[in-house]
Amino acid sequence: RVAASVPIRAKLGKPLGGPAPYGYIWQDKKLVVDETEAPIRILIYTLYQQHKRRKTVARLLNDMGHRTRNGSAWSDTTIERLIRDTTAVGQKRANYSRQSNAITGAWEYKPESEWVFHEVEPLISQELYDECVGHLDSLRLKGKRAVRQSVNLFSGYAHCQCGEKMIVPSASRKYVCRTCK
Repeated sequence: RVAASVPIRAKLGKPLGGPAPYGYIWQDKKLVVDETEAPIRILIYTLYQQHKRRKTVARLLNDMGHRTRNGSAWSDTTIERLIRDTTAVGQKRANYSRQSNAITGAWEYKPESEWVFHEVEPLISQELYDECVGHLDSLRLKGKRAVRQSVNLFSGYAHCQCGEKMIVPSASRKYVCRTCK
């Protein structure tokens, strides 16, 4: 019954549970701009536009003394989640995800045809939002991940007489065969 009521409540614009997005508060069952959090939410976008780095934005916010709603330090994951949230441009998204695995708590996106959007007061311009999210998307497409380079000269090239590759265990400086040791 609860799952069946979620799309209906979303279409009516009612709260579906959980806290309001950062920068907003629930007031009379409507999202209203929170005057204390909104300037920080705007600052997140402007800092990301300048630096193009999530961790740098998180570090700068922490250095300025700003904290999340629950008093935690800012993290790069939180910064990305807030940048991608469409509420800041005046579009509150609802009924867009579901729990795919009850045991692990994993969730997945629903088809876009089931998503519901409601108008709220925007905090930033659509151009700023598109620039920030576009940069995040381009980084994701590049698959930009730092690859740790091996410090051992012959790793991957030295082979044992049994035919297996030789490796250097972290607690040793000697090349060892995985199979015959």
